Order: sequence, then structure tokens, then C-alpha cells
Amino acid sequence: MYSSVVLEMKRKSLEIPYGKRSESFKVRRAVLGLASEVVEIKERNSREIARIKKGMKHGAKEGSKKFRI
Repeated sequence: MYSSVVLEMKRKSLEIPYGKRSESFKVRRAVLGLASEVVEIKERNSREIARIKKGMKHGAKEGSKKFRI
């Protein structure tokens, strides 16, 4: 998904007249920044979920040190 977004934006930028390319570049950078942020958040969430599941698996009660994220 990530690479298809980049390819689509590159294709679109080639169709835009020169004066508007700088705006397109700014938008592209913003979108890529947001996309990388989303990936980072998803990775963090999956790690937290794994920790919670591991805590539940080993019988840690909510509120105990083992259960905390």
C-alpha cells in the first residue's frame, strides 16, 4: 500500500505544470510523513497487544507489574 501511494503521487506530479510542483512536493512530504507515523503507531500497538497477551497467558492480574505496559 505504501509504495502504491508513492508511485501514484510521482505519476501525478509529472502531470502538474512546473509552478505547482513545489506545492505537490510539500503535500507529498506531508503524506509520506503521515504514512510513516501510521506505520510506527501500528507497530507500537502490536507490541503493546503482544505484551498484554503475554501477561494474560502467564496469569498476571490487571494492575500487577507484569501486566503493565
